[in-house]
Amino acid sequence: MRAASSRLAITNRASESIDAGFLAGRAHDLDGLVAVYSDRFEYDDRRRLLGYPIESSAALRAAVERIIEQYPHFEWRTLAVRGERLQLAWSCWSDDAGNETTHLHVIEVGDDGRITYDGRFDEDDFEGAYRELDRRCYAGQGAAFAEAGATVTDYAIALNRSECDHVFGELTGADFRLENRSRSGFGDRSPAALRATYEDLTAMVASVGMWHSALCWLSPTLAAGRFERDAVGLDGERYAWTLIDVAEIRDGRVALTCQFELDDEEAAFAYAEECMRAADAQPRPHS
Repeated sequence: MRAASSRLAITNRASESIDAGFLAGRAHDLDGLVAVYSDRFEYDDRRRLLGYPIESSAALRAAVERIIEQYPHFEWRTLAVRGERLQLAWSCWSDDAGNETTHLHVIEVGDDGRITYDGRFDEDDFEGAYRELDRRCYAGQGAAFAEAGATVTDYAIALNRSECDHVFGELTGADFRLENRSRSGFGDRSPAALRATYEDLTAMVASVGMWHSALCWLSPTLAAGRFERDAVGLDGERYAWTLIDVAEIRDGRVALTCQFELDDEEAAFAYAEECMRAADAQPRPHS
């Protein structure tokens, strides 16, 4: 069931549709899986090794039949949602012999909740899938937040690339400040201190990924997000952190970030509303 009380839930109509589809696939219910797709849908295969083209419901059914015959086991999870219509998911299909294939999916649904776009990406192409998720969001229902949203997207991808010069030279405001209201041992930090934190983390792990699994825009320049960080240690151990951050974007740069615990959503949104009132109270230049 969706946690309707949360404004940062990582479930929506798109995730419900793909859940229904994968559950039907797990049950070998071909009709049920095909039914979650619109009669007219776009299949966009971005993988290095392309599969069969899927341009109709009949082609979809044939493709699913082949998949189920080869891989009877399905696992999946939602990585991110945008609004009600967009979802980024991970899936793994496997057989009893230990063979498996993994993918990333970007799903968009229409007004009736049926899938109108199915983008397929290689598992190691998180950047491509994440960019497509946000591109479709800000080209559609999120258009009012597109300018600031592009900065938020670029910020996460640049961090994942360890491009600290770009993050703190071009995507961070000169007067940036980070406020910490979580239980983290780190206090408020300047850009230099935050950069050192990211560089230290990168040096301690084999890989690290960061993204917003959910975003709630309160104005064209202010958003609260559910921020995820996954890392693989040098010995293969896995780490995961989730928090809420409130971010303000000015002139294409992050001007402010305040971090909260995941279970402190009410305080995070109260803080965001304070920021909005403060911005509204600022004197505006005369035209």
